[in-house]
Amino acid sequence: MECVDVTDNIIVAIEGGWWCEKISAGCAHCYAERINQNQFFGGNQLSYLSPPPALRLRHDILASWQRQRKKKRHFVASMTDIFGQWVPREWHIEMLDAMVSAPKQIFMLLTKRPHIMGMAIQEWLKVADRDYLPTNIWVGCTIENQAVLIPRLSDLVQIPAHKHWIVCEPLLEKIENWGNFLSSLDLVIIGGETGHNARICDPNWISEIIANCKETHPSPAVFVKQLGSNCPLELADPKGSNPQEWPASLHVREFPDY
Repeated sequence: MECVDVTDNIIVAIEGGWWCEKISAGCAHCYAERINQNQFFGGNQLSYLSPPPALRLRHDILASWQRQRKKKRHFVASMTDIFGQWVPREWHIEMLDAMVSAPKQIFMLLTKRPHIMGMAIQEWLKVADRDYLPTNIWVGCTIENQAVLIPRLSDLVQIPAHKHWIVCEPLLEKIENWGNFLSSLDLVIIGGETGHNARICDPNWISEIIANCKETHPSPAVFVKQLGSNCPLELADPKGSNPQEWPASLHVREFPDY
């Protein structure tokens, strides 16, 4: 992801590769599953519809965070949902403990299961005797269509964090009814689907999200990541990720202060 410095995949399969479970329309053409099914990239060839293999938590990565001196934005994680119901709660506690021990680092957590994220964080806050997550832990969820917006954002904005963010990728349709949620967000990342079977992403859908964000007060930062591989515009870049090919109105790449 262009707006982060490093991606930390802290949950892996013991025998190699990764695993996740598909739960919504955004998962249909999962890029992580494609990578996992290719042994060249270290995958185990398992489908993300199959039963989970034995997994482990990468304690070496957790320990490395507090040794890092340079401030970085960490995306945790790209190959699975760390708040899937198959992830032990004690791993969540260990993960959050490690993040607190590395206050210079920014940790951007993303899930399609913000209800589980919220429960895990509340348990951690109780044990840590805190009311809020520390400022270096940001909580986010994926919003790919209108159907998931209200249930996911209702859970996300209730999490006591200083930064809330969403990823509208793959953006699968026009999203209109944001309610009051945008004013509770700090960052909105937007992207079309990539790959050979990518579903269409209309640039007008992206424009409308940008406009909705700008009309909101306070307004979240907006980062347009890519237009996708199935964009109606004539683009040379196969992922539609070259901003120089976009209409000027879509060339928006903001990031909140941290």
